[in-house]
Amino acid sequence: MRRQDLERLATPYPEGPPTLLRLPTALDAALPTILELRDEIFRDLDDRVFGVGWWAPHPGISRRILISDYLCEATLSIQKNVTEAALHLLELLDFTEQENSFMADAVVRTPRGIAVATPPAISAKDELPVVMSDLHSAGFFRAAVGALDCLGASIVGITALPIPIS
Repeated sequence: MRRQDLERLATPYPEGPPTLLRLPTALDAALPTILELRDEIFRDLDDRVFGVGWWAPHPGISRRILISDYLCEATLSIQKNVTEAALHLLELLDFTEQENSFMADAVVRTPRGIAVATPPAISAKDELPVVMSDLHSAGFFRAAVGALDCLGASIVGITALPIPIS
């Protein structure tokens, strides 16, 4: 991670009890309304009908328990995935800068024009920035897709759409 990002993240948390939003807030990735939504869903759980109370008597007790639990976890996972995407982005920025530094003097002027002379990799460490940039780029998009998938599942569950929630 870049030095400036680590310095920003080293800022002490505000006083108070730990919350699920401390790290996401520090990463500028907090979705407080998503956690409020998850809390609202949690408050809809009814221990007499086992699951989201207003769904009863459908879709049956065991399915209602399973779907209710899935809905709570899917909604919470939106924030988790957005947090992971933010972390992947910070790492991607760091490795992109490392790759740029490695390639900074690669463009050279020759008698026949401009050429790119990629510096030779002396060790595996020299090849890490390219591989890690790809890894974190893919990780960012996987986390973003995960957040959207969980958002879709939450919408299906909250609105009780007649389609599979998963």
